[in-house]
Amino acid sequence: MAAELLSLLPSLFKGGLGIFQSILGGMNKPQRPVYQVPDSVRQGTNIAETLASGSMPGKASIQGEIDKNAGTAINSLQETMGGSPNLTSAVANILAKNNEAKTALGVQEANYKVGAQQNLIGQKNLEGQYEDKAFGYNQDSKYK
Repeated sequence: MAAELLSLLPSLFKGGLGIFQSILGGMNKPQRPVYQVPDSVRQGTNIAETLASGSMPGKASIQGEIDKNAGTAINSLQETMGGSPNLTSAVANILAKNNEAKTALGVQEANYKVGAQQNLIGQKNLEGQYEDKAFGYNQDSKYK
């Protein structure tokens, strides 16, 4: 019986050593780094979304200036021309210029919106490239 126990001793030792090594190996196993999309890319996308969803910055104040200038010009004309028959055509001229300025502002805003949308598309494409890279490194490469 003692001889049988002695013959089992190397097997028990190897088994115990194997268990010990697997426990130690699991504890000391370095964690695989994780790739993340850079914060600057995400922030750029957030800014591009904000700019694309809003109106042209300063549009309201520019429109207010256009209206204020037209009002000031009409008041000036009324004071200088009084009841002159030419007053009506002068006011119509001022209002026509006012409308032209507002139309030009509308064109500027439309161009701004197109540019902001194109910027957003470019930013989304850039973020998508980083997300593909992150997926390839974090998920796909584990199985290759």
